[in-house]
Amino acid sequence: MKYFVFLLLYLTIPGTKLIAQEDSDENQFVEWIVRNAHEIKTVNPDEDFDDLRHLKVVLKDVKVVGLGESTHGTSEFFKMKHRLLRFLVKEMNYTRFYLEASMSRCRYINDYVLYSKGNADSATLIQGFVPWRVEEVRDMIEWIRTYNKSAAENKKVSFHGIDLQINDLAWKQLREFYKIVKEKKVTELDNLQQKADSAAKQSNNLNSQSKGAILFGAIHKEIMGIVDDIVMNQGEYEYKVGKENYQRNLMNIKLIAQETESYKNLMVNFRDYYMAQNILHLQNQGGDDTKGVVWAHNGHISKGWTTMGSFLAEILGKKYYAIGFDFFSGSFQSRNKDINNTSHNWDIISLGAPPEKSLPWYLNKAGHENFFIDFRFTGIENLKAFSKSYPMHSFGSMYSASWPQVYPEKLTNYDGLIFIRNSTAAKDFSREGMKPF
Repeated sequence: MKYFVFLLLYLTIPGTKLIAQEDSDENQFVEWIVRNAHEIKTVNPDEDFDDLRHLKVVLKDVKVVGLGESTHGTSEFFKMKHRLLRFLVKEMNYTRFYLEASMSRCRYINDYVLYSKGNADSATLIQGFVPWRVEEVRDMIEWIRTYNKSAAENKKVSFHGIDLQINDLAWKQLREFYKIVKEKKVTELDNLQQKADSAAKQSNNLNSQSKGAILFGAIHKEIMGIVDDIVMNQGEYEYKVGKENYQRNLMNIKLIAQETESYKNLMVNFRDYYMAQNILHLQNQGGDDTKGVVWAHNGHISKGWTTMGSFLAEILGKKYYAIGFDFFSGSFQSRNKDINNTSHNWDIISLGAPPEKSLPWYLNKAGHENFFIDFRFTGIENLKAFSKSYPMHSFGSMYSASWPQVYPEKLTNYDGLIFIRNSTAAKDFSREGMKPF
């Protein structure tokens, strides 16, 4: 009786009531995770799909699947995304693959996987982003090429970059284009490229981004002048070079204009907006039945404020499904800013257990090494904890021990999530000729 009275008094104190409610919400959240977690038996792309079959229901009406990553250097993330690509291609008729990498440079990879032009080493090198110069990405590209050899024409998988960065090949093709359609503009184009290259170099350095913004702002009007010239003279130019060449170079100048617009204003996330536009453009080229897979960082595929995923969700609605990725502990590759600010300085970073009450801390309680959990169809509207923000790992192309290792994010920014308990570093090979990213 005394214990009952004490407990009653304890729970009537406002602060302790709140604590008790929080504990109840947390327990309910963990129970929800345990109840809804679909175990992933392996990340090995060569294994069967028995543990992925439930995705046929989850993704039934989806046209674009975003596959994220909380690091740009976790082997298990890359292997799992490769495995998911195989599943979506073979079991659900997905035929387009979109990578967070240079659109103009990835055309080489598309020619390689569709027509076996070129070679695997150049395919993983030319895309320009150091994180993808790894064995896991090379193996995925090789699988797409091998699959396409025997696939029916309407089942073949095309490969596309969606990013507006690294436009050297776009400039080169534009120069050849103008040599045919209006040669007197070639010198003007060369001078403009020099200015754009200088602006991009400054923008890619954390210490001089504001200078890069000024340089991009100074050439914005000239860039848009080239856009106007190509658009307004379509009839003549298309007649001289053909429709395919014209459309390719229209896209080239659009990429350059996108880069200029994105980096002349550091306060607005135009890069994500234009990557979403590029995905939609490529989807439209394929027709109404086209389904695509996007490979990018969590920060891009999520449906948070002004992200690529938020723009896709705004247009596609439920036809876009964002899958975030996170891990509990382990290692990954990243540029280590603590080593050197100027070199590629790629290093293997190791992390212990995440902070208590972070999302990976909760997910680890599910009892599985790896699992998928769906947020869209599991009654989450009745779960208070689901509306909260939870810290998640987030590492881009650079790491510093002085930076936060987790960042708060709402679960509603994702439609589902894949949890990997132990992260190991992706397996890199020669980076000779690669540019920092």
